[in-house]
Amino acid sequence: MNAAFVEGDDYAKELNKLGINCFIIYYRVREKAYFPNPVDDVAKALKCILEKKEKYNLVDNYAIFGSSAGGHLAGMFARDDIGYKKYNLPKPNAAVLVYPVVTLYPPTHEGTKRYILGKNNNEEMIELLSLEKNITKDYPKTYFMCGKKDSAVNPIGSLKLKQAFDEKGIEHIFRYYDNLPHGAGIAKGTEAENWIKEAVGFWLKDSD
Repeated sequence: MNAAFVEGDDYAKELNKLGINCFIIYYRVREKAYFPNPVDDVAKALKCILEKKEKYNLVDNYAIFGSSAGGHLAGMFARDDIGYKKYNLPKPNAAVLVYPVVTLYPPTHEGTKRYILGKNNNEEMIELLSLEKNITKDYPKTYFMCGKKDSAVNPIGSLKLKQAFDEKGIEHIFRYYDNLPHGAGIAKGTEAENWIKEAVGFWLKDSD
């Protein structure tokens, strides 16, 4: 899981209640967040976790969760070109993206764009790191959600991602809430308060 504090800690507690082993991954941010540093960090953490698979009583079925800029990172790691396959790691069984940054094209989250591109602010890198431009038929099934009135990350990115999933035939659930604010986390007391249970059910359905 790519998050902490408001999102990650609360997500982990809710996932633990559902019997899910959960690891919160800390990755480089701000000036150190230029690509591929954050993806490298996720890969290193996952390798470490898998090396201790028996110790942690893990099964061969994992999902990657991420919120906001962490949602962008989770979405990138789920790709086979710059994500898991590049690091010789198993494919996520599902990706869960919560009010994610999706695109680096306008309207985007300028902070995420600035930090992830670093000095490489050019068209080639913008396209490479815009998730909706790089969905293939091998992308894992995805649960994602956002609010229509999100004032931090424009929901148009999630709408573009849904279109890309539809075009490539990727199994997905997209929840588009009327009033969900950015940073809602587990969203207790809101219209989205059951999203974690729904996401886990979607991830684990048809699992052995």
